[in-house]
Amino acid sequence: NPEEQLVEVESTRQISQAIARLPERLKEPLILTCFDGLSHAEAASLLGVTPKTIETRVYRARRKLAEQLRLRE
Repeated sequence: NPEEQLVEVESTRQISQAIARLPERLKEPLILTCFDGLSHAEAASLLGVTPKTIETRVYRARRKLAEQLRLRE
């Protein structure tokens, strides 16, 4: 359905823009774990932080994204 596709494209665009606005310290762990499929331990090793730091930053990134997307509605 073209209308559904348009809505999906717009949603994807809004999410991409919201991710781009995140600070690097939140964006990197989010991308590495949620999109690249790395574990918290793998992302932590790559970024030189602890797995708990990755967990915290991913949590904060998701909260910020949800907040940004709610404000756009």
